[in-house]
Amino acid sequence: MDPSEFLSSLAPRSVAMPKGCAFEPVGLAIGQGNNQLEVLIAKSSSRPNDTNMLACWKARLNRRAIPLLVVVFYGEKVALCGASGE
Repeated sequence: MDPSEFLSSLAPRSVAMPKGCAFEPVGLAIGQGNNQLEVLIAKSSSRPNDTNMLACWKARLNRRAIPLLVVVFYGEKVALCGASGE
């Protein structure tokens, strides 16, 4: 899948990657309703490691009380990072 097609029905907007995030931005999709889910869509030339994924997630979250998912496309695969245990 082309990363630019992911969640295209939500019309992802342009986004600047947070400081410390090592991935190339694709867009930011925001859900509907109260307490909207944010999906930060990015791409990488190689498999992202856990440390980089978590750093990007934390930088985007920036202590806000929102549901956030970071999706990074690399090759034909996708890496995900989000909250756990909630």
